[in-house]
Amino acid sequence: MELHVLNIVRRFGVGKTSGRPYDFTNVQYLEPVETISTENFNQDGVGYETAEIPATPEVLKMLRKFEFPVAVEFTTDHRKGVRGLEVVLVGIVEK
Repeated sequence: MELHVLNIVRRFGVGKTSGRPYDFTNVQYLEPVETISTENFNQDGVGYETAEIPATPEVLKMLRKFEFPVAVEFTTDHRKGVRGLEVVLVGIVEK
């Protein structure tokens, strides 16, 4: 999966109210704007919009050597998320 990456951010700590630890790593990337037309919703545009995909903390270490924005090919896996299985970036493909 090749993505045009804008940034990668890892947020971790302990929740103020819950006291539970959290650890999230996400990649923001560009994807083409889609034209969508349904009975109740319409979207039209050109260019790119930002999207986000989860990644492992190891991917942050791998991406530190690049200047951003950058096009990178990723390896993926699946993990259990809040809404069922989700795709997660787990590594990069060296070219």
